[in-house]
Amino acid sequence: KAVYHPRTRGTFPRFFGRYVREKGVMSLPEAVRRVTSLPASVYRLSGKGLIKEGYDADICIFDWEKFIDRADYINCHERCEGLNFVILGGEVAAENAIYNGCKTGKFIPEER
Repeated sequence: KAVYHPRTRGTFPRFFGRYVREKGVMSLPEAVRRVTSLPASVYRLSGKGLIKEGYDADICIFDWEKFIDRADYINCHERCEGLNFVILGGEVAAENAIYNGCKTGKFIPEER
């Protein structure tokens, strides 16, 4: 197995679990905005960042009480806890933090 940085798998679970839920650095709605509609707006990604008619159906469903990273430098392959589903374009791409091979995502070119 390859060795890589633990945040490769754990950036968002750490952000939500440790900093938002445990440390309370910001509210859950503000945290969701900062990882969804705010970057979509900054990078002018039309049809992204909101759950709204006509937008891509890209949704992450997690258990608020359990969502946390588990990877560290020794066990960099550990999956997060509490990630129920990742849905891309309306199709389930991951369930219980396990990618199923779904290829519905699409490339977004740098120049827009």
